[in-house]
Amino acid sequence: MPATWQTALALSARCGFAAAALMPAVSVAGCAPNAEAQKQRIINDPAVLLDGAASVLVAAMPFAWHAPWQKGVAEVSAFYFTSQRAHGAIAGLAARLRALGVRVCDRQNLPQKPLGQSAGFGAMGRNTLLRNNAWGSCFTLRVLTTDIPPQPEITAFPASLCGQCFRCADACPTGALDGQGNLDTTRCIRSHMMTGEVTPEWIREKMGTRLLGCEICQRVCPYNAGVRIVPPQEEPFAIETLLAADRQALDNIGRAIGWNEARLQRVQAQAALAAGNSGDARYLPALAALMDHPRHAVRAHAAWAFERLNGALGDEEWRA
Repeated sequence: MPATWQTALALSARCGFAAAALMPAVSVAGCAPNAEAQKQRIINDPAVLLDGAASVLVAAMPFAWHAPWQKGVAEVSAFYFTSQRAHGAIAGLAARLRALGVRVCDRQNLPQKPLGQSAGFGAMGRNTLLRNNAWGSCFTLRVLTTDIPPQPEITAFPASLCGQCFRCADACPTGALDGQGNLDTTRCIRSHMMTGEVTPEWIREKMGTRLLGCEICQRVCPYNAGVRIVPPQEEPFAIETLLAADRQALDNIGRAIGWNEARLQRVQAQAALAAGNSGDARYLPALAALMDHPRHAVRAHAAWAFERLNGALGDEEWRA
C-alpha cells in the first residue's frame, strides 16, 4: 500500500517533530534569497531536487531559551542544539519513508521560512523570523521533497502580526534590521560568526562572549515572552578549551551543534573574539600563541583580543 500524507505526518511525530505538513511541490513564488541564502544555494522549485516531486514535507521542532551561561564559557544559542537534533530527525524520517518505497530528497535547499508560513507554522516578523502563538520564534524547520500526494487542505498563517511593534529593530545593536522585515547580513552579528573571514572591527565588541548565535531580536519579541528556560549545555564551550581546540573538543562541538560548526580555525577565530570581550587576562598566553597562526582570521582576531585584554598591563606583566 503506497504511503500517504497521514503516514508521513505520523512518522514525523515519531521522529521528534512537534508539527508537520505535506505541501504541494510547487515553486515558491515571490521568494528573493538574501546574500546568506544565496551562499546556501537556496532554490525555489522542488522539482529541481526530485524528478516527479509531488510534495514538500515541512517539519517543525521548537526549542527553549538557555539560562545565562557561566563566566568563562562562550555562549551558543539554543537554536543550534535543536537544529542538530532536527538534522538527525529529518535524516531518520527520510530513511523511514524510503523503507516504505517513497522517493525522497532530503537536501535542505528550499526556502524554509516561506514554506513554513504556507504550512501554517507562523508569520514572518520584522526580525525576518517566523513566529506563532505557541512557540514564538523559537523553532527550527526541516524539509523533505517527496513523491507522496500532498495534504488536501492546509491553512497558511496570516501574513503579519507585528502591528506597530518595532522592538526587534530597535534592539539590534548593529542596525541590521530595517523594521520592514529586511535583514542586512553585512551588519548582522550572527552573519559574521564562524565564517573563517576577518570580522569587521566595529562588530567585534558587539559580539560579546558569544561563539554562535545572537538572539537579541528574539529575546525582546513579545511572542517569545512565554518560552521556557533551561540550563545550557556548557561542557564543550569553555573559552580556554576553544582557544586550544584539540580533536576531542571539536568532536564534542560537532556532536552538540553540528559538524559544520566544528572547524578548527573558525572555532579558534571566534573564540579569540570571545576571549577579547571577556575582560579576563588569563587568556593572554593562549591569544599570544594564536597570533602566529597560519590562518589570517585567527591571527587578526587573536591580535585584536590580546591588545584589548592587555590594556594597562605592562608588556611582560601578563606573563607572570
